[in-house]
Amino acid sequence: MAIQLTTVGHAIFDIRCYVEALPIPDKTVFITAPIRSSCGGSAANVAAVASKLGVKCRYIGTVGDDEHGRFILNSLRKSRVDASKIRKHRGESGTSIILIDNSGQVEVIEWLGMSNDYFHLGESDIIGTHLHMTGTDLNVLKRASAIAKKKKMIISFDPGRSISRLGFEKMKILLIRAKYLILNRKEFRQLANEYNPRAFCRKFNLIIIIKAGSRPVQYWDTKKSHAVKAFKVKAVDTIGAGDCFAAGFLTANIEGKEVKESLRFACAVSAQKVMRRGAQNIPEREGIERFLKKEGK
Repeated sequence: MAIQLTTVGHAIFDIRCYVEALPIPDKTVFITAPIRSSCGGSAANVAAVASKLGVKCRYIGTVGDDEHGRFILNSLRKSRVDASKIRKHRGESGTSIILIDNSGQVEVIEWLGMSNDYFHLGESDIIGTHLHMTGTDLNVLKRASAIAKKKKMIISFDPGRSISRLGFEKMKILLIRAKYLILNRKEFRQLANEYNPRAFCRKFNLIIIIKAGSRPVQYWDTKKSHAVKAFKVKAVDTIGAGDCFAAGFLTANIEGKEVKESLRFACAVSAQKVMRRGAQNIPEREGIERFLKKEGK
């Protein structure tokens, strides 16, 4: 099967520590379960999860020429992601130390390392029907989106914390080229300098999907808006939930599902993730479908 989705952004080596409570200054907290490591980073997460859902994916980004870089490459290959266009740069791979408390809430300490390094993209790198971009070097994203636009690909953009705070002025061309802007409330407010999704849709002629954790997901376009309720589940680890949501939405979109059905499917993927430990840990596609059926699709 040909590549359907290309993702561009970070791949990070995650070190996960499950703790009794998130730390405060001058207090020791204890780890309650064995320390675990896994592949993370928003673009890598989306590719791995979408692949598990049945989409043929390619991930493009940079890793270091170190043990963590080799771990990331092997992890993506095991997830059936095309990792042939990953660049290895001399230096250390990006690494995150993630603390997760008993309610599933997280704190992240991150070293970007080589994951944020600039690299040149050729036209043959960006292929498929969809391009999903996440926070990384803006020049890389501008080049990726230019290639995708030329090829008439559908572009989605999840800037995340890392570049939302730069404001929309620095990424106007990315917003003009994108069809979907996927982010949370705080990120949108940082990006737009206000909370007015409808005006932002009209300004850039795009669709905004606002993730909200356990609260309803909001959909905005130039004419209408609606909300889709999140599923009520017990969260044990919320790291990667937003990336799993994006992967679910893109999977449904690639399969030609209507918007509301796509959002509901995305919410189901995210719900299944927060019930499990690890940023890419979801059941096989059949498990998602069973969950939707149980919840009354």
